[in-house]
Amino acid sequence: MKILLLLLILLSHSAFSQVARPKTPYWGLVDEIERTGLVAYQKYDWTDKSLQKLLKEVPILNNLVSEIGRRKIVYKMGGENAGKTGFATVLKNGDLYIQVYYAKHLKNIDVALTLGHELVHAIHIDSGLFDDWKKNTRSNQKEYAECMSETGAYTWSGIYASDTRTREWIASQIKNYQECTKRLLR
Repeated sequence: MKILLLLLILLSHSAFSQVARPKTPYWGLVDEIERTGLVAYQKYDWTDKSLQKLLKEVPILNNLVSEIGRRKIVYKMGGENAGKTGFATVLKNGDLYIQVYYAKHLKNIDVALTLGHELVHAIHIDSGLFDDWKKNTRSNQKEYAECMSETGAYTWSGIYASDTRTREWIASQIKNYQECTKRLLR
């Protein structure tokens, strides 16, 4: 798994953000969502049933969940945080905690992308990569690890995002976090 995550990070350092991609992505997150009976571009209904459907029946997300072996994942859907759609952290008892904030405009595809992004962070934490990244710099260790994790998570999101505007925004985030890691290594 560490090799896959490192490969994602290496891809993000390539010309990934410059690659022109078709409107319908080869990677198929939209198709996987719709095979569950949900409509990808319909507003998310904020029920536990929809959350479980995304996590268990969308193979792209289910594969991420299956990579987390050592810890239980606690999901919280709702709450508000302007400008942020989600976050992942470790609770005091050691469980992984993933929050997706409520926003009435979010569609099933947006929630799936947010869950996937946060699950990538959870994998970084669970696998020990986050702690390993802290060891790569003498100062600002937590910030460096956060920038590395964001680079990987946004790279995952960029692979599965289905519209040009979202991919362009994700590419800008990848660039920002790459610059952060370079700055902190100096």
